[in-house]
Amino acid sequence: MALVVALTTALWAVGVQLQLNGQRAVTANLKERAARYDRVVAVLQAPDLQVWPMRGTQLAPTAYGRIYADPETGAAMIMVRSLPPLPDGRVYQVWWAHADGKDESGGVLTWTDEQGSGYALIQGPGPFKNWRSVSLTEEPVGGSSRPTSQALLIGTV
Repeated sequence: MALVVALTTALWAVGVQLQLNGQRAVTANLKERAARYDRVVAVLQAPDLQVWPMRGTQLAPTAYGRIYADPETGAAMIMVRSLPPLPDGRVYQVWWAHADGKDESGGVLTWTDEQGSGYALIQGPGPFKNWRSVSLTEEPVGGSSRPTSQALLIGTV
C-alpha cells in the first residue's frame, strides 16, 4: 500500500512539475510580448514623433506602410500592409539611405499575416536630418549587410 501511495505521489509531483514548466514558458512569452509593447508605446509617445509614409514600388504596387520614429533616441517602428508573402528563408529588411548613397540596415521584419500586414521595432540611424529615404527589401534570414534585392516599399525621411 505504501508503494502505491509513493508511486501515486511521485506521478502527481511529475505532473505538477510539467504544469509548472508550461506556465513558466507562457509567463516568459507574455513578459517578452509586454516588453515589446512597452517599446512600441515608448516610440508612439515620443514628444517629437515623426511619421513617414512608405509607398509600394512596381514590385509591390498595392503595398504601403509607415515609419513611426522618435528622433531623439532613433527608436522606430515600421508598420506595413499588403506585402507579398515571404518565401521560406527570407525576411523583409529596412534600409536607411544617406544623402551620399550609403545604405544602413535599420532592422528586419520577419513575418506578415495573410494580408501582408505586419510590424517590427527597428532602430533609426541617428540624426534623421542626415538621411534622405527609407526602403524595405526582401533579404535572406538574418538580414544582409547591404540590399541584395530591389525595394518593395520606399519613403522619404
